[in-house]
Amino acid sequence: MSDSSRLLRLTYVSTSRSLSAAELDRVVADLRARSAAAGLTGALFYNGLNFLETLEGDATGVERAFAQLLPAPYHDGAKTIERYLIDRRHFSGWSFVSRQDQAGLLNDAQSSLPEHLEKLYRSFFKLSGGRP
Repeated sequence: MSDSSRLLRLTYVSTSRSLSAAELDRVVADLRARSAAAGLTGALFYNGLNFLETLEGDATGVERAFAQLLPAPYHDGAKTIERYLIDRRHFSGWSFVSRQDQAGLLNDAQSSLPEHLEKLYRSFFKLSGGRP
């Protein structure tokens, strides 16, 4: 299998600009639509200060989506945390979620996530003192 046909998982963190609940809902809806159209899966978490997002899919699609996300007006300072070729998706049943959905989603997914990602997501919420 060539690298271009392999699955890629990319996780990044960025700093959010101040968003209203309606603006955050629009961000989530846009990410869901773009990801579905590109055949990507993943998760988006928001702690009130930062976004933490994981994208999974074919390597070309993930890289293209990430490049398109970088100039998005709702965030800046995106830093890649991980970029791995993978054999299977870990987020195939996940969608890009809103803040109110995060707690249940993370709790339901613990057993299917790689341990390092589960710890990363849980730690992410501590940055703002929030709880998933």
